[in-house]
Amino acid sequence: MYKFFQVSFLILISFIGYSQCEKNQIVFIDATGGEINSNCSYFVFKLNNQLDTIKLTHLYDDSFTRSNDGFSFNTFQEDSENVSRQEDAIFCVSCNKGDVKIVDSIDINQDGIKEIFLFRRWYCSVSPPNPGAYGVGIHGQIYSQYEVWNIESKKQIFEVKNGRDGSVAISTNVGRNYGYHFKVEIDKKGSFLLSDLSREGSKLEMGKYYFDKMTGNYKKE
Repeated sequence: MYKFFQVSFLILISFIGYSQCEKNQIVFIDATGGEINSNCSYFVFKLNNQLDTIKLTHLYDDSFTRSNDGFSFNTFQEDSENVSRQEDAIFCVSCNKGDVKIVDSIDINQDGIKEIFLFRRWYCSVSPPNPGAYGVGIHGQIYSQYEVWNIESKKQIFEVKNGRDGSVAISTNVGRNYGYHFKVEIDKKGSFLLSDLSREGSKLEMGKYYFDKMTGNYKKE
């Protein structure tokens, strides 16, 4: 995988200066650890020699932090007296946006117009109002997602959230992982093959998803 717990530890250390806030918000961090002054709910991706753009939504998911896809925050309350109850907590979120990668360009509709396939990944640190010593109670999260876009209409056709990985420091020497991730392959026709699901929580079943020209959407085979 990503050696996720080790990566999360580095995320926590990098973002520790952004662990306090007074309301739910996302702080964006650049590659050097500096704060990016942006409150946008979307992000512009430039293509075609920067003459064209599409608007991408953020990948951070507040519900994933609060529910952990079945991993109850309250299960470790007895291990950490300094961590607030998750359902009542106001979280401060710091995210580093990875590069947007063009995976492929395929004419899935066979109309002479190629759709682009993107891959995105975010690294986030999520802090409760009163984290414990040495980052106890702080979540490290990695989000990854594939997207299919029609460049002419600027509309997203399909998305595959293939990674919602999280870890949280229960105490100074104990951590737990939660979430899921799975493998994604894209064939020459633009179909998606999803496999090797690790843990539970994905809304997509494993298998093959193909583009249905009649409906203009992807369907599971």
